[in-house]
Amino acid sequence: AIFAYRRTLGEAVATVLVNLSPQPASLGEAMRGVRGDLLLANRDLPEEERGVPTLLEPWEARVYLV
Repeated sequence: AIFAYRRTLGEAVATVLVNLSPQPASLGEAMRGVRGDLLLANRDLPEEERGVPTLLEPWEARVYLV
């Protein structure tokens, strides 16, 4: 199950994406409009995997900031 939300403060927008299941999960509609730089992730990601993914691994979490 994907838990996704956005927080805005002035011009800054943070998007939080979390997979709350033990299975890989597709972001589907949750990835619509997500952009920005990866601010935080709960796993090490090589540079080429830091963009917005189409699915999250089990228990994976990411925060993107614009």
